Amino acid sequence: MCFEMRLYQTATEKNIADHTFKYIKNQSMTMSEEQLIRTILRMNIPVIQMEGETYVFITLDFSSWCTSNSMSRPLQDTKGVS
Repeated sequence: MCFEMRLYQTATEKNIADHTFKYIKNQSMTMSEEQLIRTILRMNIPVIQMEGETYVFITLDFSSWCTSNSMSRPLQDTKGVS
């Protein structure tokens, strides 16, 4: 993707996050991990309280598992390469 397209995409995402998502209560793009977990649990209280059912919520941070991230991040930041 060329620099101009990446710039347009990131500017659009930033504007949506800052100006649109504040009106959408349960969006998760701008939530912290803790806020997201609390929202998921609050929305699933009726499901969690069902007898004979057990639900487990697991969160994984895949960015910490990426061993090539440390090498690709500077290239992506300086050259706009994904």
